[in-house]
Order: sequence, then C-alpha cells, then structure tokens
Amino acid sequence: MSPSIAHALFWTCAAACAAGQGALIWSAIRRFERSSATYEEDRRATERRNRERWSPDRRTDQQPAPAEAPAVRELVWALVPAIGLTLLLAATWAALP
Repeated sequence: MSPSIAHALFWTCAAACAAGQGALIWSAIRRFERSSATYEEDRRATERRNRERWSPDRRTDQQPAPAEAPAVRELVWALVPAIGLTLLLAATWAALP
C-alpha cells in the first residue's frame, strides 16, 4: 500500500474514532449536568389520591430497581477508552511508513 493511501486511511479512521469518542464524552457530560440539576417539583411533596403514601409496594416480591451509576463514574469510564484510543492511534501513526 502506498504511504499516501495509508495516511489517508489512517486519518479517515482517526476522524471516525474521534467523532465516536466525542459523542460518548458529550453524552456523559450532558448526563453529569442533568444529574446535578435541582428540580423544583418533587412528587413526594404532593398529595396523592386517597391519602396513600409514596412508597414501594411491599405486597409484591419485586426488588427495587438498582440505583443509577453516579454521573462522575460514568464520565470517568467515558474518558478511559478515549485515552486508550489516543495511545493506540499514536502508536499506529508511529508505525506508518
């Protein structure tokens, strides 16, 4: 393969990888911003019909849904592959003719 084709192919793939990683990091940042937002309206503060309490139904054997992963942890796990991909692309660039 000629060096110019190899370089063009490398930069095309690098741009695609950068776009994908950028989208992952962007979504993690947006989730981080949303999770730290405060909401004025809390449904537990409102009255329910028949004066029922807001609580899980203890008559079923269903387990409560697992808590969401903290947004910071998700942001870190979005950055770790980006760093690894950067190192991999740097090593690939060094190996190109």
